[in-house]
Order: sequence, then C-alpha cells, then structure tokens
Amino acid sequence: MPAVDVSAAPVQRDQSMIYLVDRPGSVQSIIQIGQVGVPRSSPDYFPIFVMNRILGGASSARINLNLREDKGYTYGANSNFSFRRGAGPFTASAPVQGFSTKESVMEFMKELRGIRGEMPVSPAELDAAKQSIVRGFPRGFETPDQIANGLELIVTYDLPDTYFNSYIERVQAVTLEDVNRVANRYLQPDRLAVVIVGDRSKIEQGLRSLDGIGERISFVDNEGRPATQGGGSAGGGTQ
Repeated sequence: MPAVDVSAAPVQRDQSMIYLVDRPGSVQSIIQIGQVGVPRSSPDYFPIFVMNRILGGASSARINLNLREDKGYTYGANSNFSFRRGAGPFTASAPVQGFSTKESVMEFMKELRGIRGEMPVSPAELDAAKQSIVRGFPRGFETPDQIANGLELIVTYDLPDTYFNSYIERVQAVTLEDVNRVANRYLQPDRLAVVIVGDRSKIEQGLRSLDGIGERISFVDNEGRPATQGGGSAGGGTQ
C-alpha cells in the first residue's frame, strides 16, 4: 500500500458557518462543531491534551458541566482533538433537546471563547485536570491488548521508545501559561463549521438570531450536499 501524503496543509476556514441538515419531526438536534486540529507530532501535544481535559475531555469538564449539569440541555457534551499523522479534527459535540438548539450553540461558543481568556483557567482546574490524567494513566496498561495498543501508538507516530516513561512528568509540567497559549493558538471560535441535524421548522429561526454566525446558514442533505428548501440535493443551499 502506498504511503499516505500528510505533508499538505489542510485548508483553514476564514469564517464560521452553520450547516443545517433537516430532519422533520426530530425532538433532538445533534450538534457537531469542528475545525482543523493538529497532528500528533505537535510539540504542544501535552498542553493541548490537558487544555482539552479542562474544556470538554471529561464528564467534569467545562462543556459538560455547563450544558448537562447547569442547563440540562443534554445527557452529555464533550470536545476532542483527534490526533493523527496529519492534522486531525477538533470537535465539540452533543445531542440536545430540539428547543434548546440555539442556546446550546451559544453555550458551546461561550466555552470555546472562555477558555481562550474570557473565563480564564484557574490553578485548581489545571491541577484537577492533570491529576485526573495521571490517576487514569495506569489503567491504560492493564491488559495485553492495551499494552499492544501502546506499542502501536509509538510505532504509528514515530514516538521515542521511552515515551511512556516520561508521560506523567510531561503532563505534570504543563503550566497555566501553556494552557492559555495553546487555547488561543489552536481554538478558533470565528472559523468553525457548526453542523446541526434537527427539525429545521423548529430550530432555524433561533439559529438565525445567533450573533456573528446566524446570517451564514447552509442547508445540506445527509451526504453533505447542498439541499433545496424541501431537503433534497440541489445546486444551491445557502439562504
């Protein structure tokens, strides 16, 4: 099998946009917010990993505490950097009650802006995130399958043979300055693709009222192709 070329830089968006897939009668909306992330080889891997643990990488993270515990919009919300040989995606997602679709998007955006400085990460949050990662580290080596997966990770991403020996030390070395820096560098709230599957007749009006993004809605079908008013594939879609 020929090698996959990961050298080409992915195209970055120049503005945020909503992509709406109409699912008539749906009582829920599925929200997927994304952008181009970073490759596994990034020297900022550990700061990004810790930052996302605070943002949306655990049930105790900001996004889930906001949308689930505080607002009650969803049973679970999260964010994730998918690290690959090339730049994988960053996604923030949740299934939410249809009537709270607009508000859920607002809260996602608030959290993405917040961790960049509007709601600074506290020393207590940073310490809790690092301790959670450290305590969970041994559970990744309990079975032969998990050990094999660790070896596969080293080979796939050209990591040093001693990678896991220094893992905890590198997590503990992440500082508040590191978290702030990577949040501002790698999260771009003004350049996001916001994909929503839900009942257009119930959620479109609210989405259009969103500041800074509501005027940019593109209607697409289940395959991501431009959709007509009725939801079928067509040669247009932005309205």
